[in-house]
Amino acid sequence: MPKLGLTFIEVIIVLAISSIVLTGVFVGFSGFTSSHRLSVISEEIISLIRNAREDTISSKGGFAYGIHFEENNLTLFKEPSYTLNDSENEIYNIPDGYHISVMNLQGEADEVLFEKITGTASAYGTITVSNERSTIVEKVIHIYESGSVEIE
Repeated sequence: MPKLGLTFIEVIIVLAISSIVLTGVFVGFSGFTSSHRLSVISEEIISLIRNAREDTISSKGGFAYGIHFEENNLTLFKEPSYTLNDSENEIYNIPDGYHISVMNLQGEADEVLFEKITGTASAYGTITVSNERSTIVEKVIHIYESGSVEIE
C-alpha cells in the first residue's frame, strides 16, 4: 500500500523556501516605506524653505526670512540672522531615524537668508537628508542662488 503525505524533509524544504520568499518581501517592503518616509520629510523641508522665501518676497511683517540648518532640525527665522532660542523662531524637527547627513552650502554656511523683493539666497548648494540606518536611502535638496529649491 502506497504511503500518503509528506516526508519530514519535504516539509523542511517547503518551510525553507517560504522563509526565503517572506524575507525578501519584508526587506523590499521596509525599504519602500523608508524611501517613502524620506520623500515626505524632504517635501516638508522644501515647503519650509519655500515658505521662508515667499514670506520674504511678499515682505510679510516687513522682514526677510531664512532657514538655519542643523543635523536634526531646521529653524525658520527673521532677519538679520539666526538667534538661538528666539521666541519667534519656528522649529521643524526632523523625525527620528532621519537627519541632515551633508550640508554643502556656499561658504560652509549653515543658514540661508532670502533677500527682500528678489528672493535670492544668501547661500546656495545642497542639503542631503538620509535615513540614519542606511546612507543608501537619501534625498538631495538643491537650493539655487535664485532661491528656488528642488529635490534630486
